Order: sequence, then structure tokens, then C-alpha cells
Amino acid sequence: MAFPDLITRLSNIFSQFFRKLEDKLFPLKAGKPAKSDDIWFRCITNKSHIKRNGTLHHAAFKGRAISQPSHRRWLSEISGRLNSKAGTVEFIKADGNNRVNRQKESAIKEGKSGNEYAFTGVILKNVCEIRKFSFIKADVIYDPTEDPVYDEAHANFVSYDRDPVYFKDLEVLKMLCENFNYFPVLDLEKSPLGNK
Repeated sequence: MAFPDLITRLSNIFSQFFRKLEDKLFPLKAGKPAKSDDIWFRCITNKSHIKRNGTLHHAAFKGRAISQPSHRRWLSEISGRLNSKAGTVEFIKADGNNRVNRQKESAIKEGKSGNEYAFTGVILKNVCEIRKFSFIKADVIYDPTEDPVYDEAHANFVSYDRDPVYFKDLEVLKMLCENFNYFPVLDLEKSPLGNK
């Protein structure tokens, strides 16, 4: 093994050790901002949210995707998850498929087919990059949920200065699409997601 390779491997080992130590000494608490080196992601579970060319459609950020909480310090939020809490890529895929099953069940109860639902992939962005967005004052807040199911990895992409009406503008939606990375299900192993 070459000396530079050894240094790189040792550096990675020490980095993982100190990250685990930091997590034990300073655990992430609900309602607090996510750590800068984490990744926020959202499962894409509607086929119409992906264009025929395989890129993200702005519809992924419309409708019920964005909401305005009445009891928070921020004006709008989009639900997603934190990579550090989500587990392996296999767990992330299972979660995406479970979300699709719940959506289909709900659609069927409403007399719809639910055929538009399928786990197509994820959108993601590093938390530190989200905080640098120029078009909104954004952050990621750790927010584990109980309902409809327990999700220890749940986190909200939040905007402190823009309400949901702002996100109806097509140019804003295009900026969101351009600022998030999309990984199809088949490429999740190539993504930075999963505790490796």
C-alpha cells in the first residue's frame, strides 16, 4: 500500500471515530438544526415528479409537499429525512417503498387507482449547502415523527423568510430543482446516502 493511500485510510478511520464520539457526546436533539456535514433527502414517490429525460420535475415541490406550520419559527417546510439517521441504502429503499404503499392505500380509500405512485428515487443536498442558498434563508431541522409512522430520521427543509405562496412561482420551483440532486432508485448505491 502506498504511503498516501495509508494516510487517506487512516484519516477516514479517525474521521469516523470522531464523528461517532461527537454523536455520543453531543447527540442531535429534536427541534434543533441538523449538523452541517449531514445530508437532507426526500423520497420521490410520484412518477409525474420525474421528467421523461430522468430529471426532476418542479411538481416535486408543489401541492402538499410544502406546508406552513402554525407553531414554528419558520414560515414553510418540506418533509424529508437525515442521512445520518436513515440507515443503509437498503433501509432507505424500504422506507421509500413503504411510503408508496401508504399513498396507494390512501388513494384507493378515496376511490382512486394510486397508479401514479412508485418509489422513483430521492432528491438530496448537503445541509451546509442548503444553508448557503441565495434565494431563501433555509435550514434543516431535525424533527422525528410518530404519525403516521415513527420516523427517527425525519427532518424538515425549512424557510425562515418565505411562505408557501412563494414556492408557487415557476421560477422559484425551477431554482429548487436546479439546487437539489436527484438519484434514481437504481443509482442510490452511487449516491452519498446510507451509513457506509
